[in-house]
Amino acid sequence: FRIVPGPRKQYLDVNLDTGILLVKDRIDREQICGPSPLCSLPLEAVIENPLNVYHFQVEILDVNDNAPRFPKSQFRLEISEVAAQGARFALESAQDPDVGINSLQTY
Repeated sequence: FRIVPGPRKQYLDVNLDTGILLVKDRIDREQICGPSPLCSLPLEAVIENPLNVYHFQVEILDVNDNAPRFPKSQFRLEISEVAAQGARFALESAQDPDVGINSLQTY
């Protein structure tokens, strides 16, 4: 039983004694799939006795591994002492490459 190398980087391997799928290298979901909500790695495995080729997908889940980034490292906001209670002030937008519940929600 072995994973067939493809044109992309191989992130996974198989332990030949146990058949357990192993992660070989750090998988950066945002680098592989960008902002798409679904992300998977297509793989092919070969079993040799008898010879069979299996096609399967490994779903890559997102983790919150990217901090939000603002266009500037500092933002100066001047608020008058006579500002009404509950007044709102716009801030510059932040960018977060994570997706779903791990993306920027509020700040």
